[in-house]
Amino acid sequence: ALQRPQGLACDASGSVFATAGRDAEGRRALLHGRLSTSKAGGEVRFAPSLAACGAGLHMQDLAIEGRCGPLGSGNRSRHPCRAVLLPRQGGSLGICNLEAGKANSTSNERQVGQAWLEDRGGAPSGTPEEMAEVEEALAAGLLQPEELSALTSAPCGPTKTGESAAGSRHDCVVVATTARRVVLLGESSSLQQLVPRRLLRSEHHHVPEPGSLALLDGRFLGVLDKNSSSLHVLDLQKGGNHVGSWRLPRRSGHSAVGGALGARPWSSICAGGGAFFGLEDS
Repeated sequence: ALQRPQGLACDASGSVFATAGRDAEGRRALLHGRLSTSKAGGEVRFAPSLAACGAGLHMQDLAIEGRCGPLGSGNRSRHPCRAVLLPRQGGSLGICNLEAGKANSTSNERQVGQAWLEDRGGAPSGTPEEMAEVEEALAAGLLQPEELSALTSAPCGPTKTGESAAGSRHDCVVVATTARRVVLLGESSSLQQLVPRRLLRSEHHHVPEPGSLALLDGRFLGVLDKNSSSLHVLDLQKGGNHVGSWRLPRRSGHSAVGGALGARPWSSICAGGGAFFGLEDS
């Protein structure tokens, strides 16, 4: 079982997956695996990424860009298979190459413009230790700034005619914030930063947490509500209009001694190959 996974990402084909968690030695790392169809329903076994990709980085969320080839065989498409890493309270996104035979590093970064983020109105989030610090600050009368809470990769515009969503290039990212906003960010040639291109959702009914955003077929943005185990879908080609909401099934788990644990909530989702995938809360 995964140890404290954070977020879930898959490529556009729904065959390569990644999550942030801890390896066998308890170190933070980027873990990835490939969907195997040898068992009924399929199976993904996660293993630490090669080299030091994401090692020691306290990741808030992650996404995968492009359509990945089989792990170990390289990527034959013209778009590289890369993980996009959102560090906690970070002003830049780390870029990590997932292709076989290429160096995996987070030395490449995309700067995220900060001017559009509000200096107040953010909901507290983080680890118990970080939450304790936030509560002390709030008690002292300090305001909580707006921060990025989740992300997924996305095309900057509609998919071109004759080009599949799996093969299209995802140069933009959709981010959610602790002020309950969902925003499409794209690169600015003049500022060399990711800046807002479109406000997709304001005053969303909850703060999207890490692993709660997933883009299906380059168009439909799924937003997971972990508390109700429901999926809200927005149409990016129609300005983020709400398409509908669906309640996700819950599967009961069992403890190591055989006792029932009740229904497990979903902690993260991703989308690829025409389907949504979910990661259960451990």
